[in-house]
Amino acid sequence: MERLCTAQSKHRVKKLSKFMITVVIIYVAVSASAYGLSFALGVESPIRVVDGTSMLPAYVGGEIVILRGIPKEDIKEGDVIVYFSHIWNMDIIHRVIHKESIDGKLYFTTQGDNVATADPRFPAEDVKGVVIFPQREKGAQTIHIPALGVIYLALQSPIGKVLTGALIVIILLLDVFGEEDKGDKKPKTGNAL
Repeated sequence: MERLCTAQSKHRVKKLSKFMITVVIIYVAVSASAYGLSFALGVESPIRVVDGTSMLPAYVGGEIVILRGIPKEDIKEGDVIVYFSHIWNMDIIHRVIHKESIDGKLYFTTQGDNVATADPRFPAEDVKGVVIFPQREKGAQTIHIPALGVIYLALQSPIGKVLTGALIVIILLLDVFGEEDKGDKKPKTGNAL
């Protein structure tokens, strides 16, 4: 009996070690892929979610877009960009309607497709990136999948990250402690009639 308990303990320690290694591998893989995507596309946060209705009908709230960093001089009128608005203290996704150089400094003016007035002019250094997927013309009516963005935002929130991490830990712990090793149990024998 004592040998059985020792064997089960060693088995659990081995499974727990595998569990810890798996958690570390998952963390490193997720971090590396996020860093790799940021590096490859040249922007800090390449995956963004459209918020609001200012870009209807081309882009709907909750829809995911992918950004790429390009030289600011290469941005042209009609491009959809993400920029930081100091007025609203948040990132905005709007279409470039004017580009100008004042005293050697580049400025942009943008406007939402569904908005009657243009945004105030802002310097090029406030641009975070250009939308490369999906690229849609002003007024384009297309199929949208807004739920993906909502799910992405939920998973990126602090509570979403904690819940996702907790779910992974629970699943892996159930694998370690949830089921006794069936190989250690002896089958019951009975009398056959």
